[in-house]
Amino acid sequence: MKYYYAKQVFSDNYDFLIRSVTSDNSTYLHTHDYIEMEFIVSGTGKYMVDNVYFTLRRGDIYLIDEEHTHCILCDNASKYFTLYFKKEFLKSIFPFEDQNLDAYTAFFEDMYDPLISFDDEHIIKTENILQNLLTEYSSKKKEYKGYISALLCELFLEMWRAKKAKSNNQSNKNSKVIMPRITDYIDAHCFEPITLTDIAKLYNFNQAYLGRTFKKNVGISFNDYVEEKRMSQIVFQLTTSNLPVDEVFRNAGYTNKTFFFKKFKQRYRCTPSEYRVKYAYVPKEK
Repeated sequence: MKYYYAKQVFSDNYDFLIRSVTSDNSTYLHTHDYIEMEFIVSGTGKYMVDNVYFTLRRGDIYLIDEEHTHCILCDNASKYFTLYFKKEFLKSIFPFEDQNLDAYTAFFEDMYDPLISFDDEHIIKTENILQNLLTEYSSKKKEYKGYISALLCELFLEMWRAKKAKSNNQSNKNSKVIMPRITDYIDAHCFEPITLTDIAKLYNFNQAYLGRTFKKNVGISFNDYVEEKRMSQIVFQLTTSNLPVDEVFRNAGYTNKTFFFKKFKQRYRCTPSEYRVKYAYVPKEK
């Protein structure tokens, strides 16, 4: 697998590059220490990013963060724009006011999805922006860097709107279906060391997006929900069994006795033993 370095790509102390490519050849599997973006103008094929395949079609933008393996598998002649950025360059793009994010954080950390699709209305507009970017980059007229920054602001704003629309549509459609499955899974595995990262991978969500969606739909954060379920199971065992307290909290996944007692007293204003004495279930004699 080939590895490319930023110093081989960028010149003139400018951490940005754009080019127009027409090819019917697949690219080699490769990776690099800079960010890549492709806008598909025409042609068909597939894009592979970290062993996941995406179908190529006109109007799609593919975002590949640094250190991710990828390649293009072309079925016929394809035309696309390729843009390269260093992370620091993307972080300098204007912030998105509603989230107070820079471009890198918005697209690669907050709600990462390698594929952005434009509808027919915005494809031509995006092509024009990219063509102007290519012209400015190639000609390097006076103040070309300032013009490129302005065009990139416009491009990323279009991408942001498309991404938000997709996210909102998916959230409205899927949250009512997916969230009960997630809470059911937590209920069944609350004694295991589950994390938000584990659940995000299991249900194919971005971690930050899942955290926000979970709190919005359930009413409390993921960690608070897991702790709520663990404590509910603990008090159930305390009041319905004769298991030693140490065994109960270890069964629940707590390894630090001091930490567990602190959490328990914060929630119930007493120790586990005191709770057991006060609320233990004693069957009535017939």
